[in-house]
Amino acid sequence: MRKLLFIAALFSVVSPAQAQFDLFGGDNSPLYSSKATATKDGFTFPSTASETKIVIIRPDIFVGEQSTGGIDRLNANWTKTAREYLAAETSKLLISQGFVVKNLQDLEDGGDSLLVEYRALFKLVSNAAIRNDLFPAKGLPTKKGKFNWSLGKGASKLGDLGDGGDYGLFLFSRDSYGLPGRKALEIIGLAKGLEAKPTPHMGYAGLVDLKTGDLVWLNVNVRLGGDVRKPDGAATRIEKLLAKFPKRSGAAK
Repeated sequence: MRKLLFIAALFSVVSPAQAQFDLFGGDNSPLYSSKATATKDGFTFPSTASETKIVIIRPDIFVGEQSTGGIDRLNANWTKTAREYLAAETSKLLISQGFVVKNLQDLEDGGDSLLVEYRALFKLVSNAAIRNDLFPAKGLPTKKGKFNWSLGKGASKLGDLGDGGDYGLFLFSRDSYGLPGRKALEIIGLAKGLEAKPTPHMGYAGLVDLKTGDLVWLNVNVRLGGDVRKPDGAATRIEKLLAKFPKRSGAAK
């Protein structure tokens, strides 16, 4: 009995990455297996523009190691590698669709603080959109039936940093990989009839019009494949995160 209680207690620990996972209702919610896409009403890329420049904001990435007790600890090397692979694969995919791409990574002279500020703002706005539009439980009355979210006109500063960028693409990805002790515990738990919370593999991507600050497209996938620590896994992740991405007129199919 004590062994069972010990195992159950370990499985009940909630990690920082799990807190973001709970945004989607946790593993007991039907949303856990969900994916959803939303586009602002009437949005299309300008057909008259010969070049549409998308600024890829430094991806918000967390890749961690999940301990035996279910605690996710940041692995700095994995995170750095995943960020580089994901940014590169994003650029490759967008260029293949006919877009001009500018990557905004770490900047100097105050630019980096601006990126941090807007990445945090995007997270707040996109989380609200996810809760109230994509996976609504009790949607906000003023947002009912409308995908209408904005980061504000100050987002134009990101366009300036991106050498005249038209749109900003924000990427959010959370992954955790179980250490040997965690995997062994999962096997023991299953043998005892207990189910461990799965290691998180989730993400979302959002496109912002940098002239208006409007969030014009958002794609969420709660259960993502692809090991982001490897180039082919990162490519798989980006294909899913940019599924149903709006096409530019005349872009390569």
